Order: sequence, then structure tokens, then C-alpha cells
Amino acid sequence: MEDGIGPDVAQHQKETSRCDIFISTDDQINDSQSIFRKQWCCQVLLNARAAAVATACVSFTIGILQVHGSIPYSIWTAVIPHLTSILVLFFWQYIRTSIGLSQLTFLREVCVSRKSELRSAELQKLGGVLERSQTLVVVCSATYFRCPLCVYEVVSFLEQSSGEGNVLAMPETMGWFFFLFYLSCQFLAFGLYAFSGVRDASSMKSLSVACVLGGMGVAAAFGQLRHLFSLAMQMQTLAQLVPAQIRRFNVEKASCACCHLQHVHPITGSTLSCDFLDVCSLIEEASSSKGQGDGLQQFNMRMREQAATLLRLSSCGVSAPMLELLSTCVLPTLPRYMLLWSLGPAGTLARGQLVVWYLLLLLRWASLFLVLLFSLCILLALARVGQAASHRVPPVLLQCLLCSTYIVAVAVTWVATRLCFVEEHVGTLLPICMFHILLFIDICLAFPCQMAQESDDADTDSSAWEV
Repeated sequence: MEDGIGPDVAQHQKETSRCDIFISTDDQINDSQSIFRKQWCCQVLLNARAAAVATACVSFTIGILQVHGSIPYSIWTAVIPHLTSILVLFFWQYIRTSIGLSQLTFLREVCVSRKSELRSAELQKLGGVLERSQTLVVVCSATYFRCPLCVYEVVSFLEQSSGEGNVLAMPETMGWFFFLFYLSCQFLAFGLYAFSGVRDASSMKSLSVACVLGGMGVAAAFGQLRHLFSLAMQMQTLAQLVPAQIRRFNVEKASCACCHLQHVHPITGSTLSCDFLDVCSLIEEASSSKGQGDGLQQFNMRMREQAATLLRLSSCGVSAPMLELLSTCVLPTLPRYMLLWSLGPAGTLARGQLVVWYLLLLLRWASLFLVLLFSLCILLALARVGQAASHRVPPVLLQCLLCSTYIVAVAVTWVATRLCFVEEHVGTLLPICMFHILLFIDICLAFPCQMAQESDDADTDSSAWEV
């Protein structure tokens, strides 16, 4: 308790021989904003898949009930899957615990004491915890790859797991950025869904409700643009720091967060033991057990061997959890398309034309996901341009240029995609070509060629601890 661990955390601690999740992050104990962003990274990385599965199940169930006439078709039924996605994203770990599927998680800041007389002995157990961990969650910050304790954790796990398949990683700023983007997409998808209900409105009241909800959804979606661009540009700054930190890392010259705090806890004022000495002891012990020579030099070589993997893990690109969470913005529209699928075309079509009609309906639904993915990719691309031009263009003008370009690009893409799928184009190749063009653009933007740029600027990461 004296370590600053509250009773609500202490009551969940337990000794165990296995560990489901090992969370690796730096020790920024005096930065509440950094802690908040790391929490959101863990929310996205650990809860995104559950949110996608829950949303798909709820949407499919609503679609089945609407097809069989058990519940009426309404704009309000789309709210249920959207709320399901948000609730599961927030509370999935609590839900797992309540149904007996809790996961054992190791977080160094909670599980390793800050007391000088206890910390060294507990840090010596890190190697054993890493060996028994199933999944590693890495939250990268501007100081992550300058901290030898963090580097030891990720390099050791990668070597033991023989790959990065069990590693979930995300830059610190990206968690909060993507959560805001996710909320914007939820509002945008619901707004567009409401507008699509205008032509189905049976009364002036229904028409008014659809217009109001659609307008509110679209307005809320674009209301966060300025803040999103600010966060995205911070992510690009971090992306420039990491390659130099990985390339220049030397465990003998590295220093932990406790060294920069002068070994004094910023909140309690108590003395902090030096993690650097404990990490060196861990590395030397592991090296001697394998019969190797200089353990610190061997560790530097092992780190260089994992450099390409570390760069991929710390990149600010689109990851699988982000795609899973982005799908929850589109899945609530599934009931409407299931209803259209069951009703079939308005007129009688030949078998070949009927197959084309169903195919276009499927592509029309999938194109909404591609448009949302395009909006994410173009936002990140514009942020890279904005970060590069931030020293030459006034901030207000830069924000206006970025936001206006983004809105125009997304609007043009959405309108062009919708126009290609109007009913008059049944039997033509235009919708299919548009779908594949959009898919190709998304792939190019989401997974750009990773080219390591060697830079000799010694000041690139000199202020990483302050960032």
C-alpha cells in the first residue's frame, strides 16, 4: 500500500505460475496524461476483437428478426449495435471476469514494488514471467526504446516466442487518437445510415427524424478533425524518433526513467532503486546461463537482430485491432442489407442478372468499410504532410488546409462510390471496378513500403525524454 498501489488493485494481485498478458510500457509515473493514453492503447488492443464479434452477433440477430418480421425496420434499431460496440470496448475485461474468463495480466508498475528493498529481487523474476506469458502488449512512447528495462522485455519475449504473432503493439498517442477516430466513424456511419432512411420515411415526422439524426451524426464526426490532426502529427513526430533510438541503442549507455528522476519518486518523495543495475544483472545472468561472453554486448547484437521487427511494431500504421474496431462502425448497417437481400430486386431478373444484383449489394455494403478505411489512411497521410510542413506554414492556416483537404477527399470518395452503385448500373462493371480501385488505394495507403531512412542528425532524439 505504501507504494502507491490502492486497495482496489492490491486485492486483485495473486501469485501464479502462468501469465496471459504481459504489458510492457515505460515508467512515466509523473505524467497523468501519458498514463491515460496508455490505458486507451490497452483498451483498443485487448478489447477490439471482442467488440467486433459482439457487434456482428447483435447486428445479425437484429437482421434475422427484421427479415422474419418480428421487429419493425427502424433507424433506432441501428443504435443497438453501435451501443454494443462501445459498451464492449469499455467493459469487455469486466465482462470476462463476470463470466469466469478472467485473464492474468502482468503490469510492471503494479506487480513490481517501488520499495528499494523489494524492487531488485522482484525485477530478477522478469525473465521467468516473460517465459510464462502468452501475449505481450507493447505501448511505445518517446522514451520506450531508450529505457533498457523496456527493451529487455520486448527483445526477450520476441526471442522466446520466435516471432511477433503474439505481440500487440501501438504507439502511445495512437490509442487516444484512434478512439476519437472510432467515435467519429460511429457517428458518421450512423448519420449516413439515417440519411439513407430518408427515402424510406413513411411520414414527415420520420423524414425530420432521419434528417436531424443524419445531420447530427455527420457534424459530430467532423467536429473532432482539428484534434485528430493534432494527435496524428504528434504520432508522426514519435515515428521519426523511434528508428534513431533503435539504431543507436546501447545498453551500457542507456538510462531508465528512475535515473532522469534522480532516483526520487516525484509524488511520494521516497528513494527509487536504480533499474539500470538490475537490468544489467538480468542480462549478464541470462548470458552466463547460455555460456556466452560479454552479456551486454551480446544483448546489443540481439537487439540489432530484432530491429526490423521492432520498427514494424512501433510504426504508426494501420493494425489488425484497428481494422477490427473500424468494422464495428459498418456492422450496424448489416440488418438493412439483410432485409434488402431477402426482399430481392424490384423487377424480375434473369439468373445471371440476379447473381450480379446480389453481388453488387454485397459490394455496396463492403464499400462503406473501404470508405472508412480510406478516411483513416488519408488522415494519417495528411498528418505526415502536415508534420513536415509545420515549420513553414502558420498553425491556423495548416489546420484549415488539412481539414478542408480531408473533408473534400472523403466526400468525393463517398459520393463517387455511392453513384457507382445506383440501380441503373446493374449489369455493368463500373461498381466492381470502383470497389477494386478503392480497395487498391486503401492497401497502398494502409501498408506503405517501410523504408528505413538513415539519418546522421545527432539531435533527432536528444529531447525524447521531454517529448
